[in-house]
Amino acid sequence: MKYDLPGLSPLWLISLAMVLGTLIVTLLPVAIASGDTIKTSDWIGFAGNVVSGAMTLLAAAIAWRAVRRQIAAAKEMAEMPENEAWEIIGQDLALLCAGVNAYWKSIDLASQPASNKELVEWRFGAILEYYHELPSQTDINRLEMAGQSLGPRRRRHVASLVHILRELMRRAEHFETGPPNGYHDALRWRDGRLPSLRLLLTIFATEVNRLDPVLAEGFKGRHHVETNTQSHRERLDQSWRETLDSEEWVKRRLVQGDRSS
Repeated sequence: MKYDLPGLSPLWLISLAMVLGTLIVTLLPVAIASGDTIKTSDWIGFAGNVVSGAMTLLAAAIAWRAVRRQIAAAKEMAEMPENEAWEIIGQDLALLCAGVNAYWKSIDLASQPASNKELVEWRFGAILEYYHELPSQTDINRLEMAGQSLGPRRRRHVASLVHILRELMRRAEHFETGPPNGYHDALRWRDGRLPSLRLLLTIFATEVNRLDPVLAEGFKGRHHVETNTQSHRERLDQSWRETLDSEEWVKRRLVQGDRSS
């Protein structure tokens, strides 16, 4: 019914059963009675059985409601650690995304055309400066530990974020360290690593959006990379070709070194 209170509908059914049961067991002796006169003790016996059955049903209803309350309380207690963990993760992710967004801005700025070499150097210097806004290994480890208290879906997304952040930090640290010995054009070397940094930043923003779209709002103004144009195998093949190109560069540097000696 529209005005029934939650959890009370079974009580109405139990009351109806009590009434029907009383009528049946009360009128049944009358219906099947033979010529013998029904005694008062017979009515008392039947009434006692009815009351006993009604009390049993009422006790069952009370126990059923108590079990429901216990189940609800257990569910709330089971969800409490995840809710608390998600609250902590949400606060940490907000700060973490702000730092990543600042670093991404410097990447986008360095990718714009520059009128002179000094401006290019200044922009790459900004990338090195905002490198320190990226999360530390301690921050990433804390995020990974907190994610273990989440449910399966959130835990999976947090694990993906942790993996991407570690790879991003590895690439960013490589960018910050600079080119290997013997590579004289540092600006060109760093310029060649901007696409890979932007790709990881794009993947990071995508994972954040899957976890919490509100946190990903700040990345809408950044320069994203199209990640669906290549299959995973094609990206691996491209990465392998870049590795071979780097190896050829090392070989040439070694040959030049032998000639100069």
